[in-house]
Amino acid sequence: MPSQSDVFAQLARGLRNNGAEFAPHALDLMSAVASFLIATGHAAHCEIAAASYLATLLKSDDAKRAAVALSISPDLIPSLSPSPVGMYLQLAQILARGEGAQASVAATVLFAWYAKLAREGRDREANGYRNAAWTATLDGSKNSSLALTLYEEMGKVPFSAAPGTPKRLL
Repeated sequence: MPSQSDVFAQLARGLRNNGAEFAPHALDLMSAVASFLIATGHAAHCEIAAASYLATLLKSDDAKRAAVALSISPDLIPSLSPSPVGMYLQLAQILARGEGAQASVAATVLFAWYAKLAREGRDREANGYRNAAWTATLDGSKNSSLALTLYEEMGKVPFSAAPGTPKRLL
């Protein structure tokens, strides 16, 4: 099993390869991943955790390459592509229909991306993610309890005021 340090090194390499010089939001995303892993009872040093960090911060192909370099199954990394459906809806489909570990990774990525939007005050977009999580709880879902946990954990994330939005005094 790769150490968390090795996972973070792979993430740094991948971010640099994608042109990042300074990624302040990366730590917020990593924090959200860690928070959801704790909420779902996953150890910080398991394959699901490592795959979740990679899938949250890197493009699918880069994350799969990093997973291979870390001796993690690349099948844990959701294959996402820009589409009219939206990547968050692709993740919700994986959550609802995927097998255990891959569904856990998809749920963790959804949570981290949702948390980032909520903290940026992007309510409308964030609510789309939360609605997608709820949809994954419905009949026919293979992972309805995980989807319900995701939905409930999303409800605990505080929303920030959108940048440039005047604050009300009363």
